[in-house]
Amino acid sequence: MDDVIRQMNTGEKPRDVSGVETLMNNHQSLKAEIDAREDNFTVCISLGKELLARNHYASAEIRDKLMALSNQRNALHHRWEERWENLQLILEVYQFARDAAVALKPG
Repeated sequence: MDDVIRQMNTGEKPRDVSGVETLMNNHQSLKAEIDAREDNFTVCISLGKELLARNHYASAEIRDKLMALSNQRNALHHRWEERWENLQLILEVYQFARDAAVALKPG
């Protein structure tokens, strides 16, 4: 998860519509990676809950780890959505600027 979050937090700034579209494609690839690991999250959480149900001797630590995992997973999804919305907004701005430049050309 840390690697995916690090990739989402890169400060790469697009300069035009094409650059934004490239970043959006890369961001979609991160979503695919997140989705591909969803089963691992589910299995891990299920195992943790199973251990808690058995009153495992490390229940307090397991509960803490499950909470941290869930929080980090939620933060990851939230960060992805935030970045996606930001990229969509940037795309709209560059598309508007491009279209406005075309419309204002004499000719």
